[in-house]
Amino acid sequence: MSTSMSERKHSEPTPAELAEALESVTDEFGAVPAGVARRLSEERGWGGRLIDVLSVLTENAESMAYLAGGRRPDEVATWVALWAESSLSLEQIRLVVADRGWDPEPFVALAAAGLLERTLIGRDGLPRVIHGELAGGWVSDELALADDSEVVRRVLEVLGDETPAFHGGDAAGPPSRQPLPQEEYDAIYARVPRLTVEVVITSAGGVLLARRLSGPCEGLWHLPGGTVRLGEPLTEAVTRVAREELGIEVLTDELLGYIEYPSHLARGLGWPVGIAFRARPLSLGYPSELSRDDLGWFSSLPKEMHDEQREFIAAHVLQGPVSPGVRDRPAG
Repeated sequence: MSTSMSERKHSEPTPAELAEALESVTDEFGAVPAGVARRLSEERGWGGRLIDVLSVLTENAESMAYLAGGRRPDEVATWVALWAESSLSLEQIRLVVADRGWDPEPFVALAAAGLLERTLIGRDGLPRVIHGELAGGWVSDELALADDSEVVRRVLEVLGDETPAFHGGDAAGPPSRQPLPQEEYDAIYARVPRLTVEVVITSAGGVLLARRLSGPCEGLWHLPGGTVRLGEPLTEAVTRVAREELGIEVLTDELLGYIEYPSHLARGLGWPVGIAFRARPLSLGYPSELSRDDLGWFSSLPKEMHDEQREFIAAHVLQGPVSPGVRDRPAG
């Protein structure tokens, strides 16, 4: 049965189909021409997210300057798929493309690391304009042969807190994200639950645990973790806690579950609820650089730790027995 144009009008191509179509409509120089999205839409009855993104990237010669030298069909198809798979709106994509300060190469590493949206959205939740003077083509040129983790580290370093959010948002972040004074902290969390994140890092040596050096839980091994601040996204809390407690940059991977702590409540330590995320260090030196006495890799879990974490790790991370063990080797 033949399909009419009206029926085909809303069909969406696959990335492979789009790449093949781009190969067939290049100009005399073998490059993808401006306005190609409209042409493919009219000729093939295509629509949907991929075509919408293609329209933004190739709307005119000025917008195509964003693609730097990447006007070859395979490269254009790569950037279209990259943006289409993100959760960014077309307007957010248009803001970045319109600035034309980026060589797009680092976005491959950022997307693979799950940091694309975080990089392009300001602390106030609005789209962030990527200015050329902060993130120009030198990022790609200088890091062309670098490991992806190094690309991510350098890009985040360049953007960091120096890049203003769109519409002049506060680059330093709202005051609500600052830690509470101890007296206020104790007063609040003596009466309400405390949301925390637990940072789960694994290697061939097992799961990484840290040891409390002071406080009511001194001497106990635990998952690196910390309190989520007001207005702080959970994934940003994971990044901050890893930086503060371990001194490393991490990527947040999968959500593993939550941990409640009846033992804390029984000891008068409040009622923390930990949201556990698997995290992956960016450093090329991982895991050897984690070489402090208060860190250790465990394939069997130590006696000196909270039962709630031991049970969670055994069930969701090591997937082995709950029985306590000893530290297999130091971190490093």
